[in-house]
Amino acid sequence: MVTFGRKDDEIVDGVRGLAVLRDFERSDFWDEHEGRHGDTEPIRLADLGIGNYTYRFVLEVTLDDGRAPYAVNEKFKVPSKAGGGINVGTRIPVTADPKDPNQLELDWDAWFAPGGAGERLTWGDAEFKEEVHEAMPEPTRSMMVEGWVKALTVGNMTREQFDEALDGAVKGGMLTADEAGAARARL
Repeated sequence: MVTFGRKDDEIVDGVRGLAVLRDFERSDFWDEHEGRHGDTEPIRLADLGIGNYTYRFVLEVTLDDGRAPYAVNEKFKVPSKAGGGINVGTRIPVTADPKDPNQLELDWDAWFAPGGAGERLTWGDAEFKEEVHEAMPEPTRSMMVEGWVKALTVGNMTREQFDEALDGAVKGGMLTADEAGAARARL
């Protein structure tokens, strides 16, 4: 149970719901005091799978009490073990303060729990592919395909490797089946 404070010794329970990640950036990657990029810093424990990262999330929150969905733009701690599971479209169980619903607690235990993965998009699902494709700019997709075509034509990649790369890109949502077909037609 998440509690958001006391009023006259009364514990205030939170309102459960679900947040969909609409945008994010790692906010701990910028050292605000030094004004320099975090890549000059030593390795953090979170980089080794211990502890948390800090992200700035833009979340679309829908609470179970029936109120209209709303947006929250805030910094949140994300367990390092979440790894690559944090993507646009990720669904995270939340609990909100009933008096200030912008105050959220992300329920990582529920997210990681058996069956909790169903609350997030998974690799290869149609919705996952759509989110990845939308997030990957067309010039980036073109450069990726162009690199594979050149690698194949100069002998640094076999046709089997080329086809596997295209199939993996389609499965992961980076390319559509039509885009992969167009790449194969170039050969």
